[in-house]
Formats: sequence, C-alpha cells, structure tokens
Amino acid sequence: MIDCYSAFRARLLTVGFSMLVGSGAGAEFSILTGGWSDAPPNPFIRWHTGDPETDPWEWRIRLLANSGEVAYAKLFFGKAGYVTREWAPRLLAVRGRGRTLEEAYSAGLVSAPAKRIYDIVGGCRGISAYQLRKRINAQGAWDASYERGLVELQMRMDITISGEERPEGRARGWPASVFVSSGIFWGDDVLAEAAAIGAEDASRRIAEQIERYYPHAKQKAAAKFIWG
Repeated sequence: MIDCYSAFRARLLTVGFSMLVGSGAGAEFSILTGGWSDAPPNPFIRWHTGDPETDPWEWRIRLLANSGEVAYAKLFFGKAGYVTREWAPRLLAVRGRGRTLEEAYSAGLVSAPAKRIYDIVGGCRGISAYQLRKRINAQGAWDASYERGLVELQMRMDITISGEERPEGRARGWPASVFVSSGIFWGDDVLAEAAAIGAEDASRRIAEQIERYYPHAKQKAAAKFIWG
C-alpha cells in the first residue's frame, strides 16, 4: 500500500508510468487510488496539505528534483501523469512517430500555436508558464488555442515540466510550471534511444507493461493511453 513518498516513488519506478490521480478519465492507469477530492483509502494520504511525505501534490516536485529520473507533464488523455527514465524512450518513440517537431509541423500534424510555443521553450533553459504567456501576449494574445498547443506539446513529449516558480512579486497563489524541451530534460542519450526504437515495437512493450500492472484497463483505453 502506498502511504508515503518513498513507497510511491518505489512503485512508480517499478511500473514505469502513471496518471497523477486515480479518478476520472484514465483512473485505471494510476498507481494511486482516488483523487484529491475523494476520501483516500489510506488515512495517511492527504492531498494539498503541503506535507512532503503524505501529499501527492508535493510528490510531483520531489520527483522532479531527482533530475532525469521521472518526468511529470500532461502526458495521458490530456491530463497530468508520470513516466520514468526507463520507459521515456519508448513513449517518446510512440508519440513522435519517427518525426521531429519540425517534420510533424511541415506535415500539418502540429498546430501553429504549438509550434510558436515550442520555438520559445526550445530556445530557453527553462521558462515559466507565466513568462511564456507574457512572451506570447507581447506578440499577440494568448487564447484557448495556445492552451491546447501547450497540452499538445506535452502529449507529444516535445516539452515537459522541470519544476515550479512563483511570478516575481507574488508571494501567494499557485506557482507556475516551468517548461523545458525534452532534449534538455532527458538529455541526448534518451533521445538517441527513442530514435532507435520503432513506434510499433515501443507500443507493444508499453502494452505488455500495462497488461502486467494495470490488468483492468480496456484495450481501447490502453491504446489511447499509449498513443495519446
């Protein structure tokens, strides 16, 4: 039973990928049971308390502090989830389908807002969502198409979250996610491994892992989980 951060981390490193919460769409692909508004099956788990040992919301940032071990982003069903270093090359191979972002954009497979966001994120060592919106607004207006583009890039695994920061001068409120390119986050080795794996073979291996650790998942949902 997962009742603390160390138990969660150990389980995630074993399974390889998971949704952030065990409720709503994709709940069957989470190593946690229930969501932040549900009464937890384990009395030690409490969302949004700020306790780094028992609050799964805090675990996201603790995991990211172990540089290159686990990625956290909107990876599955357009919602937040995790993938470990071991499984990242396979998921990258599937989501990229053998194309770079530039190639996918030229083929009409990536939206213009997503491409514009990537051009900014790819040129930085890290940029907060707050600063990203500020940059876009300086050239036009951030709207729903850019929100979709931000999710699109995370689902394709072109970018990921590297941490959080508060906008300058703001002591309260939610901190902003900091985005980096997957190349910066994972490094060249992971990208090279992904490039050497065929998408179909990678998909098959992920499906086998799902069958092992998420046996109640239906085939159609598993395919959407894998391919995005």
